[in-house]
Amino acid sequence: MSLTPTVPDHSQASQALLALMAKLEAAPVAEAGRRASAALREATAAELAVVLDDGEIAAGAGATVSPQLGRHLLAAAEHGRDRATLPGGDATLVAARLHGSASWLVVARHGAPFDAQARELVTGAARLLDLHRRLSRAADAEAELRRDGEREARAPARRARTRPPVAA
Repeated sequence: MSLTPTVPDHSQASQALLALMAKLEAAPVAEAGRRASAALREATAAELAVVLDDGEIAAGAGATVSPQLGRHLLAAAEHGRDRATLPGGDATLVAARLHGSASWLVVARHGAPFDAQARELVTGAARLLDLHRRLSRAADAEAELRRDGEREARAPARRARTRPPVAA
């Protein structure tokens, strides 16, 4: 009998998350969801991977998506279901909510249920996507503040050039 604890091998999930991080690095927010969906679909051998924002499919890879399918997947995700009906029949799914938002990352496939490693991968991908979105919004806000500051800094010089000369 071994006293060494058995630790599951999560190296594949870690490698997939590192690859996803690289794909998201320079992606605009709208493109990041598509890239995350495509990467998860491939990594989990799923028929479908989607990002749901406010109940709408914002990005997806795989099976044909429709607004009705988006609402169906959202209801399944919000109620913690691990099964849903996709085009082609009954499917297993795994969903992870993006932190502090109404957005979800949902992956579905026909056949075998997702194992712990796949669920961990989807959860990690949702965290990465959420972090990417928040950092992108913060960078956009910082850039806007910088532009506002530069405009304000130029304003006194512009006003000085447009003032009429003072009569002596």
